[in-house]
Amino acid sequence: MNDSQIIALSITVLAIIGATLVNNARIGDVKEVLRAEMGARFARLDLSLELRFHSMENRFNSMDHKLDEFLRVMADHDQRIRVVEQRPR
Repeated sequence: MNDSQIIALSITVLAIIGATLVNNARIGDVKEVLRAEMGARFARLDLSLELRFHSMENRFNSMDHKLDEFLRVMADHDQRIRVVEQRPR
């Protein structure tokens, strides 16, 4: 191997090592960007789910209130029916 071949080979090896280092740095940058983006999306998802759960809780509370009111009215009707049935004929 003469000097020009050794220089060409060493330049090629250095270019490969340099490209690998640059590529690793870019991969690290991409990882950081992806982590930030995923964190933001998960934060929005958490907020959305929290709002949905709050809405569902309000609806269930409303249904509980309506059921309590219905049961109160039914008990009142039951009492009235008993009074009517207990009247002498």
